[in-house]
Amino acid sequence: PLFLTEYRGWLRNNENRASLISGSNHLRLPEKVEHIAYSKTSELYKIEMDILRWASVCGTDIDARIVSAVTKLGRKKIFDILHALEMTGLVRFKTAFPTATWEFHHEILRRAIYQTIPYKDKAVRHRTIVKKMTPVPERFIADKHTTIAWHADRSGAPHLSYAAHMRAATIAEKRFLYKTAEQHLIQARKIVKTQKNSARNKLRICQINDRLIRGDFIFAAYD
Repeated sequence: PLFLTEYRGWLRNNENRASLISGSNHLRLPEKVEHIAYSKTSELYKIEMDILRWASVCGTDIDARIVSAVTKLGRKKIFDILHALEMTGLVRFKTAFPTATWEFHHEILRRAIYQTIPYKDKAVRHRTIVKKMTPVPERFIADKHTTIAWHADRSGAPHLSYAAHMRAATIAEKRFLYKTAEQHLIQARKIVKTQKNSARNKLRICQINDRLIRGDFIFAAYD
Protein backbone atom coordinates (compact mmCIF):
# COMPACT_ATOMS: atom_id res chain seq x y z
CA PRO A 1 0.00 0.00 0.00
CA LEU A 2 2.78 2.47 0.85
CA PHE A 3 4.47 1.70 -2.48
CA LEU A 4 1.23 2.37 -4.38
CA THR A 5 0.54 5.54 -2.40
CA GLU A 6 3.98 6.97 -3.15
CA TYR A 7 3.71 5.86 -6.77
CA ARG A 8 0.30 7.53 -7.23
CA GLY A 9 1.64 10.73 -5.72
CA TRP A 10 4.62 10.63 -8.08
CA LEU A 11 2.32 10.14 -11.07
CA ARG A 12 0.24 13.22 -10.18
CA ASN A 13 3.13 15.26 -11.54
CA ASN A 14 2.51 15.63 -15.29
CA GLU A 15 6.24 15.71 -16.05
CA ASN A 16 6.78 12.44 -14.17
CA ARG A 17 3.85 10.81 -15.93
CA ALA A 18 5.15 11.92 -19.33
CA SER A 19 8.62 10.61 -18.42
CA LEU A 20 7.20 7.19 -17.53
CA ILE A 21 5.25 7.00 -20.80
CA SER A 22 8.20 8.11 -22.93
CA GLY A 23 10.62 5.70 -21.26
CA SER A 24 13.01 8.41 -20.08
CA ASN A 25 15.53 7.31 -17.44
CA HIS A 26 16.57 10.78 -16.35
CA LEU A 27 13.91 11.40 -13.71
CA ARG A 28 14.61 10.42 -10.13
CA LEU A 29 11.96 8.36 -8.35
CA PRO A 30 10.79 9.16 -4.80
CA GLU A 31 13.24 7.78 -2.23
CA LYS A 32 10.51 5.74 -0.53
CA VAL A 33 9.60 4.07 -3.81
CA GLU A 34 13.26 3.27 -4.49
CA HIS A 35 13.73 1.92 -0.97
CA ILE A 36 10.62 -0.28 -1.05
CA ALA A 37 11.40 -1.66 -4.50
CA TYR A 38 15.07 -2.25 -3.73
CA SER A 39 14.26 -3.96 -0.42
CA LYS A 40 12.68 -6.75 -2.49
CA THR A 41 16.18 -7.63 -3.66
CA SER A 42 17.87 -7.75 -0.25
CA GLU A 43 18.06 -11.57 -0.14
CA LEU A 44 19.32 -12.08 -3.69
CA TYR A 45 22.72 -13.61 -4.38
CA LYS A 46 25.38 -11.23 -5.72
CA ILE A 47 25.24 -12.75 -9.21
CA GLU A 48 21.43 -12.48 -9.25
CA MET A 49 21.65 -8.82 -8.26
CA ASP A 50 24.15 -8.13 -11.01
CA ILE A 51 21.92 -9.82 -13.59
CA LEU A 52 18.99 -7.79 -12.27
CA ARG A 53 20.97 -4.57 -12.78
CA TRP A 54 21.89 -5.63 -16.30
CA ALA A 55 18.22 -6.42 -16.88
CA SER A 56 17.23 -2.91 -15.74
CA VAL A 57 19.73 -1.44 -18.22
CA CYS A 58 18.25 -3.56 -21.03
CA GLY A 59 15.02 -1.57 -20.76
CA THR A 60 11.50 -2.86 -21.28
CA ASP A 61 12.56 -6.20 -22.74
CA ILE A 62 15.15 -8.42 -21.06
CA ASP A 63 16.68 -10.36 -23.94
CA ALA A 64 18.43 -13.41 -22.50
CA ARG A 65 20.88 -13.50 -25.43
CA ILE A 66 22.01 -9.93 -24.78
CA VAL A 67 22.35 -10.51 -21.03
CA SER A 68 24.39 -13.63 -21.75
CA ALA A 69 26.65 -11.72 -24.17
CA VAL A 70 27.36 -8.76 -21.88
CA THR A 71 27.94 -10.87 -18.76
CA LYS A 72 29.89 -13.60 -20.60
CA LEU A 73 27.78 -16.20 -18.81
CA GLY A 74 26.35 -19.18 -20.67
CA ARG A 75 22.77 -19.03 -21.95
CA LYS A 76 21.68 -21.85 -19.62
CA LYS A 77 23.13 -20.02 -16.59
CA ILE A 78 21.23 -16.86 -17.57
CA PHE A 79 18.01 -18.84 -18.02
CA ASP A 80 18.44 -20.38 -14.56
CA ILE A 81 19.02 -16.98 -12.93
CA LEU A 82 16.09 -15.34 -14.73
CA HIS A 83 13.86 -18.25 -13.72
CA ALA A 84 15.01 -17.77 -10.11
CA LEU A 85 14.23 -14.04 -10.33
CA GLU A 86 10.87 -14.96 -11.84
CA MET A 87 10.08 -17.05 -8.75
CA THR A 88 10.69 -13.99 -6.54
CA GLY A 89 8.13 -11.97 -8.50
CA LEU A 90 10.71 -9.44 -9.68
CA VAL A 91 10.50 -10.39 -13.34
CA ARG A 92 8.17 -12.45 -15.49
CA PHE A 93 8.56 -14.42 -18.69
CA LYS A 94 7.30 -12.53 -21.74
CA THR A 95 7.93 -14.53 -24.90
CA ALA A 96 10.08 -17.26 -26.43
CA PHE A 97 10.01 -15.79 -29.96
CA PRO A 98 12.16 -14.60 -31.63
CA THR A 99 14.32 -14.99 -28.54
CA ALA A 100 13.65 -15.80 -24.88
CA THR A 101 12.60 -12.54 -23.27
CA TRP A 102 11.60 -11.52 -19.76
CA GLU A 103 10.31 -8.21 -18.37
CA PHE A 104 10.12 -6.57 -14.95
CA HIS A 105 6.90 -7.16 -13.07
CA HIS A 106 6.46 -3.40 -13.05
CA GLU A 107 8.26 -0.60 -14.90
CA ILE A 108 8.62 1.37 -11.67
CA LEU A 109 10.59 -1.56 -10.22
CA ARG A 110 12.95 -1.56 -13.21
CA ARG A 111 13.56 2.15 -12.76
CA ALA A 112 14.23 1.74 -9.04
CA ILE A 113 16.89 -0.92 -9.74
CA TYR A 114 18.32 1.19 -12.56
CA GLN A 115 18.71 4.19 -10.25
CA THR A 116 20.97 2.18 -7.94
CA ILE A 117 23.62 1.93 -10.67
CA PRO A 118 26.25 4.72 -10.58
CA TYR A 119 25.96 7.13 -13.53
CA LYS A 120 29.32 6.19 -15.10
CA ASP A 121 28.56 2.50 -14.72
CA LYS A 122 25.21 3.00 -16.49
CA ALA A 123 26.97 4.57 -19.47
CA VAL A 124 29.52 1.73 -19.62
CA ARG A 125 26.75 -0.87 -19.51
CA HIS A 126 24.78 0.86 -22.26
CA ARG A 127 27.94 1.08 -24.41
CA THR A 128 28.59 -2.61 -23.85
CA ILE A 129 25.07 -3.49 -24.97
CA VAL A 130 25.45 -1.31 -28.08
CA LYS A 131 28.68 -3.08 -29.04
CA LYS A 132 27.14 -6.52 -28.51
CA MET A 133 23.98 -5.64 -30.47
CA THR A 134 25.53 -3.64 -33.32
CA PRO A 135 26.51 -6.57 -35.62
CA VAL A 136 22.82 -6.98 -36.52
CA PRO A 137 22.08 -8.07 -40.12
CA GLU A 138 19.81 -5.70 -42.08
CA ARG A 139 17.20 -8.42 -42.41
CA PHE A 140 16.32 -7.88 -38.75
CA ILE A 141 13.32 -5.69 -38.04
CA ALA A 142 13.83 -1.95 -37.70
CA ASP A 143 12.83 -2.09 -34.03
CA LYS A 144 16.12 -3.86 -33.23
CA HIS A 145 18.08 -0.94 -34.65
CA THR A 146 15.86 1.51 -32.77
CA THR A 147 16.74 -0.35 -29.56
CA ILE A 148 20.45 0.00 -30.35
CA ALA A 149 19.96 3.75 -30.84
CA TRP A 150 18.10 3.94 -27.51
CA HIS A 151 21.09 2.42 -25.71
CA ALA A 152 23.56 4.54 -27.66
CA ASP A 153 21.76 7.71 -26.47
CA ARG A 154 22.49 6.63 -22.90
CA SER A 155 26.07 5.51 -23.51
CA GLY A 156 27.71 8.91 -23.06
CA ALA A 157 29.34 8.47 -26.48
CA PRO A 158 27.91 10.91 -29.09
CA HIS A 159 29.71 9.16 -31.98
CA LEU A 160 27.98 5.88 -31.11
CA SER A 161 24.63 7.63 -30.79
CA TYR A 162 25.01 9.42 -34.13
CA ALA A 163 26.03 6.23 -35.94
CA ALA A 164 23.19 4.24 -34.38
CA HIS A 165 20.52 6.75 -35.39
CA MET A 166 21.85 7.05 -38.94
CA ARG A 167 21.91 3.28 -39.29
CA ALA A 168 18.38 2.99 -37.84
CA ALA A 169 17.17 5.69 -40.27
CA THR A 170 18.62 3.81 -43.23
CA ILE A 171 17.01 0.52 -42.18
CA ALA A 172 13.68 2.26 -41.59
CA GLU A 173 13.80 3.87 -45.06
CA LYS A 174 14.45 0.49 -46.69
CA ARG A 175 11.31 -0.80 -44.99
CA PHE A 176 9.28 2.25 -46.03
CA LEU A 177 8.98 3.37 -42.38
CA TYR A 178 9.56 6.98 -43.34
CA LYS A 179 8.19 8.53 -40.15
CA THR A 180 10.53 6.39 -38.06
CA ALA A 181 13.43 7.30 -40.37
CA GLU A 182 12.59 10.99 -39.97
CA GLN A 183 12.68 10.71 -36.16
CA HIS A 184 16.11 9.06 -36.24
CA LEU A 185 17.48 11.64 -38.68
CA ILE A 186 16.24 14.52 -36.53
CA GLN A 187 17.87 12.96 -33.47
CA ALA A 188 21.13 12.43 -35.39
CA ARG A 189 21.09 16.09 -36.44
CA LYS A 190 20.61 17.19 -32.82
CA ILE A 191 23.64 15.14 -31.82
CA VAL A 192 25.83 16.65 -34.56
CA LYS A 193 24.78 20.17 -33.58
CA THR A 194 26.11 19.60 -30.05
CA GLN A 195 29.55 18.70 -31.43
CA LYS A 196 32.42 20.80 -32.77
CA ASN A 197 31.42 23.13 -35.60
CA SER A 198 33.77 21.45 -38.09
CA ALA A 199 33.53 21.14 -41.86
CA ARG A 200 32.79 17.44 -41.45
CA ASN A 201 29.88 18.09 -39.10
CA LYS A 202 28.53 20.84 -41.36
CA LEU A 203 28.53 18.32 -44.19
CA ARG A 204 26.73 15.79 -42.01
CA ILE A 205 24.01 18.31 -41.21
CA CYS A 206 23.60 19.14 -44.93
CA GLN A 207 23.32 15.44 -45.77
CA ILE A 208 20.74 14.88 -43.05
CA ASN A 209 18.72 17.92 -44.17
CA ASP A 210 18.80 16.59 -47.73
CA ARG A 211 17.43 13.22 -46.59
CA LEU A 212 14.73 14.93 -44.54
CA ILE A 213 13.68 17.03 -47.54
CA ARG A 214 13.54 13.93 -49.75
CA GLY A 215 11.48 12.28 -47.03
CA ASP A 216 8.99 15.17 -47.13
CA PHE A 217 8.53 14.62 -50.88
CA ILE A 218 7.81 10.94 -50.23
CA PHE A 219 5.26 11.83 -47.53
CA ALA A 220 3.58 14.23 -49.97
CA ALA A 221 3.44 11.53 -52.65
CA TYR A 222 1.76 9.12 -50.24
CA ASP A 223 -0.74 11.77 -49.14
